[in-house]
Amino acid sequence: MSQKYKSVYFPEYPAETAQKKSLTLAFGKETGEIYECVKGLSSAELRQLLGNDYQTLVSKAKADNLPLNTYCLRQLESSINLIRESAVQLQLPGIETRTELFDPVSVTFKGGRKEPFARWYPYLEGYSTQFVESILERYAPNTHAVLDPFGGTGTTAFTTARLNKIAYFCEINPVLQFVSLTKIKVRRLKSSQRSLLAQELAQIKTSLKELEKYQRNSTLDQTYVNTFGNSLFFDVHVYDQVLRIRSWIDKVALENPILADLITVATLSALVPASRMKRSGDLRYKTTNELKRQIVPLVEGICQNMDQMVHDIQNDIDGLKTEPLLICENARSLNCIPPLSIDAVITSPPYVNGTNYFRNTKIELWFLGCLKEKKIWRNSERFL
Repeated sequence: MSQKYKSVYFPEYPAETAQKKSLTLAFGKETGEIYECVKGLSSAELRQLLGNDYQTLVSKAKADNLPLNTYCLRQLESSINLIRESAVQLQLPGIETRTELFDPVSVTFKGGRKEPFARWYPYLEGYSTQFVESILERYAPNTHAVLDPFGGTGTTAFTTARLNKIAYFCEINPVLQFVSLTKIKVRRLKSSQRSLLAQELAQIKTSLKELEKYQRNSTLDQTYVNTFGNSLFFDVHVYDQVLRIRSWIDKVALENPILADLITVATLSALVPASRMKRSGDLRYKTTNELKRQIVPLVEGICQNMDQMVHDIQNDIDGLKTEPLLICENARSLNCIPPLSIDAVITSPPYVNGTNYFRNTKIELWFLGCLKEKKIWRNSERFL
């Protein structure tokens, strides 16, 4: 057979435009069967079969002394064989089974926890960008506008916007709203502005070594007492740092609001790991053993988060060409707005297992200033 080709889109592929971010694989006579197996697959599904990001594929091919194309074809062949082996199972009479190429991990946050921007705030109820890509490419390739009524940290919205489709979302939780809207503001900046912002974020980390310069935020301290009473979510020295960091961020916000928002997101993501609490399904106190091994120093955690954010912003070559729109907070209010000609809905609806999304983010809500007393917390908890 004549040589055939299949392109695989990689977000991190070294190219200036989204249209050029593709690795083109060549299939010859000996690899024709592999081509027949993958010719109808989306880029997201092909990346799952390859099992690695672009740079890792390059490194592994080099380590094996193989051309990148040859290495990728061998990976595809190996993955296809594994799928075939797993498909050999007892079947019910008259029931046709179909082997899906969705990786179950992609439907969970685990599949996206290392993805740029998605990793800024760990949202366990989320899913990966690859899952959204797969759904759109396979079931709604010609869709024009996509809605996520339970937006979370914006995975559906950002993936949809990157594919040059209109992205609408709803999100009632102020923490998740803040994270999503901050990412939108950053990614909608011009390339030169994003580059400057990344430099500023990298440089301002030094202020974390001088927290003693900043006063403990008395307002935040009082709202903690009003809302949580005698609950001890932090060790004393960590709580002191939290109050001073709040004052520092407020000072930064006077001169550079978007930089302050980035620092806030980095802090929100570090609060629970630095606390006596653990988000494991619901938010709970850490056990004695967990306290010994699972507390991440607050300043260290914030610095690590800021480093990731700097890396993601610097490597965000294209930004967002279209802006995801928060059309309403509560999805139950969708019937109050004009029709939007939405073609598809991709979401992760609230679990029926009793997970309380508001209670799970109560520490972050307090740090943002959304909780000021116990009455507000209880009323909001029922509302959400």
